[in-house]
Amino acid sequence: MENKEIVVTGGCGFIGSHIVDELIENNKVTVIDNLSSGKMENLKNQDHENLSLIKADLLDCDLDEILKGKDYVFHLAAKVSVPGSVAEPLDYNETNIDATLKLLIACKNNNIKKIVFSSSSAVYGENPNMPLKEGENFDPCSPYAAQKASGELYLKSFYEAYGLNYVALRYFNVFGPRQDENSPYAAVIPKFISAILKGESPEIYGDGEQSRDFIFVKEIAKANIAAAESDF
Repeated sequence: MENKEIVVTGGCGFIGSHIVDELIENNKVTVIDNLSSGKMENLKNQDHENLSLIKADLLDCDLDEILKGKDYVFHLAAKVSVPGSVAEPLDYNETNIDATLKLLIACKNNNIKKIVFSSSSAVYGENPNMPLKEGENFDPCSPYAAQKASGELYLKSFYEAYGLNYVALRYFNVFGPRQDENSPYAAVIPKFISAILKGESPEIYGDGEQSRDFIFVKEIAKANIAAAESDF
């Protein structure tokens, strides 16, 4: 992707910052992040001439103004704690649904070519069918999962009603640089690496026979860009 005007919401976060890394050399990138969980140090190209940073919440931004003349939007801004969504579903709904809807309206108003939405494998719930396929039914087991599923449905409705092109990517367990190993939602891989570097034994629960799906964060970043450039 080259010579495009791009917006990345949540661009100071773990995944969003890697998407910015992939885009910044050949495109103009505007990052919107309220820094509630994202970190400035995640943006290794803070002073790059192609980068603009807006430190604000999506609900407080003039998104119509920000999206003027833009080509693509990568939407990663979200609250991602499943227990947090259970404890504070209304607060999470404002960030994960209300802000997403506001962004979609601005995308529609500005004829954005495509929005790429960061969804979650949580939308599948406790589905026993393995391997999971895109066509599996939603079965959300938490407000967070329901919000991600709702986000996808809003995307579909905006495509049907207004012709807004979109792709939703359902991430499983993402790992890599800039991941907070102290977060209760961090993948086991950085926890293992940290323990080994300290000369400690990695802690394994149960008999060690369990399995999980993992994907490296830089591959996620490349997948986002490929999704934006795709014809579907």
